[in-house]
Amino acid sequence: MRLTLLFILLCAGIIGQGQEIKPAAYLFSGEIADSDLLPVQKAWEYSFIGEYQLALRAYELEPDTREKAGEMQGNLKDEEYSFFSSFSPYNAKAYILDRSRRERILMINEAHNNSRHRVFVQDLLGGLYQNGYRYLGLEGLSPNFSDSLTLGSDTLLNKRGYPLNSQYTGYYTREPQFANLIRVAIEMGFTVVAYERTPFQDMERDSAQALHVMRILQEDPGAKILLYCGYAHLVESIRERREENYGKTKWLGAIIQELSGINPLTINQEVLTERLKTPNSPYFSLIDAGTSAVLLNDKNVPFNGPKGFDKYDLLVYHPPTQYVAGRPDWLYRDSTYQSFQVPEELLEKLSCPCLVKAYRKKEQPNSVPVDIIELTGKVTDQKALVLPPGSYRLEIIDNKEKKEYLITIVKLNSTKPLNH
Repeated sequence: MRLTLLFILLCAGIIGQGQEIKPAAYLFSGEIADSDLLPVQKAWEYSFIGEYQLALRAYELEPDTREKAGEMQGNLKDEEYSFFSSFSPYNAKAYILDRSRRERILMINEAHNNSRHRVFVQDLLGGLYQNGYRYLGLEGLSPNFSDSLTLGSDTLLNKRGYPLNSQYTGYYTREPQFANLIRVAIEMGFTVVAYERTPFQDMERDSAQALHVMRILQEDPGAKILLYCGYAHLVESIRERREENYGKTKWLGAIIQELSGINPLTINQEVLTERLKTPNSPYFSLIDAGTSAVLLNDKNVPFNGPKGFDKYDLLVYHPPTQYVAGRPDWLYRDSTYQSFQVPEELLEKLSCPCLVKAYRKKEQPNSVPVDIIELTGKVTDQKALVLPPGSYRLEIIDNKEKKEYLITIVKLNSTKPLNH
């Protein structure tokens, strides 16, 4: 992960020196599979083109890391099952929004190759804004490489309203659902901020991140902040034995509490998400809920893991994915997003596989697409784009001659070709 961060920093620095910001390439799944990328890097690249299952099959957090950190593995013992049985599912969105009224800082994590986590956080934004939250801190934004006083390399992000398909904005932000999260946040009125360690900070990563969060609180003492981080950065516990704490004695969640005196509400949505490469959490199959849920006991105390577990405050359960028009059901966001099947006539002169990218018509060409799919066969592959209402520019590129086709979707049910 440190190498990845360094790569991001270097790219941000080079671009920040005045070079043109060119869009990065989205790879075909075959190119990803045949590449010499590490499994985790392949997982990120699969997520960028909407290949949810391939992304999860390429990489998931190692079971031994989870076990050493105290996550339950294997079958539950009788006493463990009895403890877990005292909790019942409750709508996660409703619970988190209710709790957020009494909180100052919310921390929610993600697996960097799981787009579902970003869709869930997007769904929380409206309620959080109503409850006074005005800052969205994203670990995924590139830090500023040239100005020690500026948080984030992409200083025009909030004014522009959408991320660029470049590590100038960020690396994970090249994934369409992450980009949509950012778009919606800015449209609602959130100030989106970067808090990643910068080259100017010669200190441990989480300590540097915490200082950036403190800067927000110092400039706006009444601020309510949503921090969106990866994996274990939300951990509040402190351990001398690093292996018992996901590899660090102290993470961002604990350091923020030390520096600010504010105990953040830490929400882990990675543990109780379906896994395709490694076994699910033993709790996962015991939960009967058709929507994202938290688990509460009769005293309204949320379940966060085995009895005595203290690394984060609560767990969010996401039910197994179902598929609609070849895409995960959660992409439809309670039917506010709709499927769009690519007309066959647009594929007649193309060979498959081909990438189909939907851009907002009003955004510049190097923006991040609102959705991307890879079609592997003209007849057999019925995958649809999943988009909110609006006008779009479609770009369809095959794997041989890299031809481009642009169309505008005036409505989700109709298309108007721009050129062939």
